[in-house]
Amino acid sequence: MVPLGVITVAVVLAWGRFYQTIGEVVCDVAGALGSGAACAPGDIPDLSALLSGEGLPNGDGPGSVRCLSAASRSDPECAEEFVVRLQAQGSGLQKSVTIRQKTPVTATQAIQGLAELKESLTRAELALRDEALRKAEAWIRAAALAGGVGPPGKSGFTNRGVRGSVARIDVEVLRGTNLVPP
Repeated sequence: MVPLGVITVAVVLAWGRFYQTIGEVVCDVAGALGSGAACAPGDIPDLSALLSGEGLPNGDGPGSVRCLSAASRSDPECAEEFVVRLQAQGSGLQKSVTIRQKTPVTATQAIQGLAELKESLTRAELALRDEALRKAEAWIRAAALAGGVGPPGKSGFTNRGVRGSVARIDVEVLRGTNLVPP
């Protein structure tokens, strides 16, 4: 027979862990919604702002109160339908430009994004990726001539003689048919 005190301690510990897990999830959700300062481990989050909807974006669009329900996920007003990410990677470097919008990303917008990415690189980083940037731009132009690219569409480009793990440029079509003609 197990003493009642042992059972009581086990139940208290189990419920404590349950509430700690729930608190961590609520902290993650509150942080993702931008409804206040992030919770520190062991904090009990204040749910009043979340429950009342205060501090949450009003109106339509991604992140709005109306778009938080599971039923709204298929609502076109709540989704960012088109996403393209342009990345410079390799040897520990990871810089990116992400284009998110409700209309297809045009080839012109993607090429502007490549220019923005190029500006963020140091001279040394650019020297390892200059040819790769030109190849990526040519690929984007070819995709536009073909009518665009749908997901998953990912291409990596390198300078001649440089391994992708050392330095590369990636063009990723993550959502929607993109890289369409202007």
